[in-house]
This record gives sequence, structure tokens and C-alpha cells, in this order.
Amino acid sequence: MARTFNDLYVHELEMLISAATQMIELLPVLAKGTDTHELHSALLLQVQGGTNQWEMLRQLLKDLGQPLSVPISRGIQSLLGECTELLKSFPTGNLRDAVMIAHMQRAEHYKMAAYTSAHD
Repeated sequence: MARTFNDLYVHELEMLISAATQMIELLPVLAKGTDTHELHSALLLQVQGGTNQWEMLRQLLKDLGQPLSVPISRGIQSLLGECTELLKSFPTGNLRDAVMIAHMQRAEHYKMAAYTSAHD
């Protein structure tokens, strides 16, 4: 439980690390199921961006003297779970790609809001 602003800041960083981790794990799986080379490449590029974010966040925790013991962000887990469940209904095609894009945008907006909260 956060008792100070520092505790809250650490918690926000941990949630961001969790979100980055979950997305890094899912994006290559999604990339394999795309119908277009462009979307495949974009999803794999996001893996590299997520890895860079993960490293930066890990360094922030380290600088604060915090261990890397990160709980699961249930918010991002839910968003990504919705995506994977819905994709089962669309095994191939442009509609499947549109589902991926829409859900990855939701996840990215979730992370942007979390970064804003951690920054403020």
C-alpha cells in the first residue's frame, strides 16, 4: 500500500514495467498472425520500443534503490486478454488485423495515461 508519494511513484513504475512486459510477450505472437507485412513489421518494431521502455523503467527503479519485483498490472492484462479472446473469432484477414490495431491502440493509450500519472 502506498503511504508516501515515493511509494505511489514506485507503484506506478512497477505497473508500467508490468504493462511493457506483457506487451513485449504478446506482440510477437500477434505479428505471426497478421495478413500484411507492414503490420507484422510495425508490431515487431513495437517490441523493440517496449524493450527500451522496460530498460528505462527498470533503471528508474534501480536508481530509487527498489528491487525488481513487479506485480501483474491487471488493467493491461485485461485489455490484452480482450484482444486475444476476440482474435479467436477472426482467424485470418483484414478484419483480424483491424482488431489487432484497435486493441493495441487501446493498450498504448492505457500506457500513455500511466506514464502521465507517473510523471505528474
